[in-house]
Amino acid sequence: MRENFIKKALVEGQVVIGGSVSQLKGVVIPQLYASAGLQFIYIDMQHSAYTVGDVLELAVGARAAGIDNFVRVPSPVPSLITRLLDSGVQGVMIPDLKTPDEVAQVVKAVKYPPEGERSIALKRMHTDFRKLDAVEMTRRSNEQTLIVIQIENKSALDRVEEIAKIEGIDVLWVGPNDLSESLGHLGQTDHPEVLSAIEKIIDTCLEAGIFFGMTLPPNLRNAEKWLKRGLRLVSYSNDIELIVGGASRGVKDIRLLLEKLNT
Repeated sequence: MRENFIKKALVEGQVVIGGSVSQLKGVVIPQLYASAGLQFIYIDMQHSAYTVGDVLELAVGARAAGIDNFVRVPSPVPSLITRLLDSGVQGVMIPDLKTPDEVAQVVKAVKYPPEGERSIALKRMHTDFRKLDAVEMTRRSNEQTLIVIQIENKSALDRVEEIAKIEGIDVLWVGPNDLSESLGHLGQTDHPEVLSAIEKIIDTCLEAGIFFGMTLPPNLRNAEKWLKRGLRLVSYSNDIELIVGGASRGVKDIRLLLEKLNT
């Protein structure tokens, strides 16, 4: 089993920076992210039309580019989690969970026995199609697979301390947009109640000895604050914003230049 750079870097105290993909497909996409200096991609199945086959291509590209990857699943169905992990992703992000029991069930789906209930398949993409000792492979997989739990609703926020104590979780990830909606402040991610909730999640991570992650907006609003408070797993923007945002800024600059030349 390959070493999970994200987990290693987090334990070593590093801030790990990556980006999400939700529209672009193909094995070259992770290489583009790697060439930009990003250290991981997270593949968003929740808000995309990606199939397991699409995730497989992106995972293959990530492995070839030497960049880590994990996938946000659309729902915590054990059979889907197994298929995605067997396809070569190095971890899962689980959205919209509300109770500690739901989180514990996800950990069981990710981990092989005796820590969990994941079905065993050898010689797949997750083992680079190599013949490995089953005992060693399952042990290493349990050790190396990243588990990211999103805290993005009031129910999970109210029980976040219980959730953080569940063995096997690596990262609590805040979803500011959904969290703001759940708290009654849709779109107001800077509302004092939302900021206070994020502070609570960070404090919980620090107390439990796990890591805090979130997506930073392109303008890096509040980035300094959260980095000082302990943000460690950072997703910067996404494929849509990187293309549309970058192109629109370029068009604006050219039009401003044209206006200057025509005056």
